[in-house]
Amino acid sequence: MQTRATHFTSLLFIALWLTFSYSAIGQTISSNYLEENKFLDSLISAGDYEAAIEHTLTTPPDNFQCKILYVLQRNRAYLRQHDSHDEVQRECLEAHKLLQAKDDSLYKYMDARILELLGHFHYQRSNLFIGLTYLDSAAIVYQDIGAHDRSIYNLNMIGTIYYLNDEKAKSIRYYKQALHLFEKFPTDSSYYFEVLNDLGNLYLSLEQLDKAEAYYRSIYENSSISRYPKILANTFANLGNVSQRKEMNTEAIFYYRKAQEQFEANGDSSKLGLIYHNMGALMEDSSANRAMEFYLQSLEIKREEEDTEGIINTLFSIARLEYINGNYANAEKNAFEALELTKATTQLAQKADLYKLIGLLESKKRNWQSAYDYNLKYQEISDSIRLIADQENIYRLEQIYDLERQQEIIDNFEESSEANKARLRKSKVINYALGGASVLLIIVLVLLMQNFQQIQKTKNTLYKKNLEVTAAEALVNGQEQERQRLAHQLHDKVGNHITVLKNHIIAKGTNDDELLRIVQEMSAEVRNISQDLMPPVLERFGLADALEELCSRYRDQTEATIDLNIDQSEMIPMNNDDQINLYRLVQEIIQVSLFQYRANYLLIEMRWNEDGIWVAIEDNGTRRVRTGDDELVIHPWKGIEHRVQFLKGEFKRSSHNQGNEYKVYIPRP
Repeated sequence: MQTRATHFTSLLFIALWLTFSYSAIGQTISSNYLEENKFLDSLISAGDYEAAIEHTLTTPPDNFQCKILYVLQRNRAYLRQHDSHDEVQRECLEAHKLLQAKDDSLYKYMDARILELLGHFHYQRSNLFIGLTYLDSAAIVYQDIGAHDRSIYNLNMIGTIYYLNDEKAKSIRYYKQALHLFEKFPTDSSYYFEVLNDLGNLYLSLEQLDKAEAYYRSIYENSSISRYPKILANTFANLGNVSQRKEMNTEAIFYYRKAQEQFEANGDSSKLGLIYHNMGALMEDSSANRAMEFYLQSLEIKREEEDTEGIINTLFSIARLEYINGNYANAEKNAFEALELTKATTQLAQKADLYKLIGLLESKKRNWQSAYDYNLKYQEISDSIRLIADQENIYRLEQIYDLERQQEIIDNFEESSEANKARLRKSKVINYALGGASVLLIIVLVLLMQNFQQIQKTKNTLYKKNLEVTAAEALVNGQEQERQRLAHQLHDKVGNHITVLKNHIIAKGTNDDELLRIVQEMSAEVRNISQDLMPPVLERFGLADALEELCSRYRDQTEATIDLNIDQSEMIPMNNDDQINLYRLVQEIIQVSLFQYRANYLLIEMRWNEDGIWVAIEDNGTRRVRTGDDELVIHPWKGIEHRVQFLKGEFKRSSHNQGNEYKVYIPRP
C-alpha cells in the first residue's frame, strides 16, 4: 500500500506545476510568454533546476506576464530543490502585491499560483498554520475563476497535510470538500481517485474497515480508473489489506494477485516486495512451502531496494516459519541477522518479536540462562509497547468520535423536510393517545407549578447576573480611571522630569554618551507606557486607527507578524467608553498571545453588522510552562472575561496544533 509520505511527495513535486497556460482563462496570453513557459517547464521537468533559475535571472522579461512568469518558475525551481530561502518569500509577496492590483482572470490565476507557492514555502519551513492559510486562499481564488481542478488539488493537499499531522477530522472535511467540488464540476483528472484513496487510507488507519473498503471499491468499480494504472495497483493492494484484516483470506489473495499483476505491468518492483510478504503470511496455514517461496521473493526485492524495516519483517517471518517447521538452525540464522539490523531502526515491536523468538530457540538448545535473558528483554520492551498501544487506541477512539460527531452534524443539517414532517405526525399521534380530561387536568397543574418555579429561578438568575455585571462594570471603570490618572502622571510629571534631566545633561556639556542614551531610552519607555495606558490616537482619530497604531507598535517591539483586517463598510457609531473597551479587549488578547503563548503570528479581523460587532483573532502560539503561582500567568483570561461580561458579549477560545482561536461578539448597545 502506498505510504502517506510517498503520496504527499508525489503531490508536492509532481503536481506542483501543471500546465500553466490554463485554457479557461479569458485574458490574452502573449506568444513569448507561452514559449518561455514551455521552455522553463521542460527544464524543471527534466530536473535541470539550476538552468531554469539561471535563465530567469539573465533573460530580460518582454512584458509584465513574463516578469511574473520568471518569478513563478524561478521560485518553483528553488522549492523543488527544497531551497526555501528568504528571497523566495520576498519575491512571491512582491508579485502578490502587484497582481492584487489587476482585475482580470489571467492575473487572478497567476496570483493563485503565487499563493500556492507561498503555501509550499511555509510548509517546507514547518510553518503549518501559515502554509495552510495560503493554500486555502489559493483554493478559493481558483474556485472563483472556475479553475476547479486546481482548487480540488489544493483542497486535497490541505487534507493530506492535516492527515500527516494527525488531525483526521479536519483532514476528512477538506477531502470531502474536494469530492463535492469534483462532483459539481467534473474534470478529467486523477485527483478524484486520489481523494477517494486518501479517504480510504484514513479510515483504514482508524480501523474503520467497512468505510475504507467502500472508498476503495468506488475506485475499483469506476470505469475510468483504467487510465490511471498506478492508482489501480494501489487500490488492489489496499483492498487486499482490508480483506486480510477482516480475515477474508480468499478475497485477500485475489486482490493481492491483481495488485501483483498491475505492479509488474507498471514496473513498480518496490511495491511487489510488500505484496509477496502479505501473500506469504496468508499461505502459512495452507502451504508452508508456498509461503516460504513468497517470503524469499519479498526478501530479494527488499534487499535490492535497501528497505531495512521491510527486510527485518520478512527475516522474522522466515525465522518464525523455520522454527514452526523445526529448522532451528535456519531460524536462528535469520533471527540474529534481523536483530542486527534493528540497531539501525527505532521499531520496538520488531525487536520485541525477535527477542521472544530467540528466547524460544535458546530454550530448544537448553541454554536456559540465555533463554531467560532474551525473554526478560522481550518483557521489558513489550511493557513499553503495551503502554504505547493503549495510548494509541485511546487516541484512535477520540479521532473516531470526532469523525462520528462531525458526520452527525452534517446528517442533522441535511435532514430532509419529509423526515421532520414524519416525526411531527408521530408526535401528534402520541399526544392524542394521551388525551383525556383527567390526564389533561393533572398536566395543567404540574405545568403551572413548574412555571412558577421557573419564574422564581429566572428571577434569581437575573438578580445574580445583574450583580455580576455591576461588579464587572465597576471593575472595568475603575481600571480605566486609574489608567487615565497614571497616563497623565507619567506624561505630565515623570516625562517632564526626564526631559529636564536630559536638557541638564546636554547643557552641562558632559561627554557621557551612555548616560544620555539611558535617559533617552527612559523617555521613550515612559512614552510607550503612557500610550498603552491611554492611547492619544484613540481620542483623536477613532478605533480603527488606534488599533492599527497598536499593532504597529507590537510589531516593532516583538518582531511578530500581525495582520489587521477591519471591515468599516457597516461600522456603527460608538461612544468613547465602548471604543476604549473594545480597544482594551483586543490589546489584552494580543498581549496574552505574544507574551503568554509566545506567538509570532496573529490575524485580527473585525466587522460590524446589524446585530453587533464580531472580532476574530488567530495565532500560532503554544502555552508556556508555568513557573510560579502568579494569578495572571495561571489565569490570563480573567480580565478579558470581565470586560466582555461588562459589554454583555460572548467570548470563546479554542486551541489546536497550529495555535489558538479567539472569537468575541459584542451586541449593539
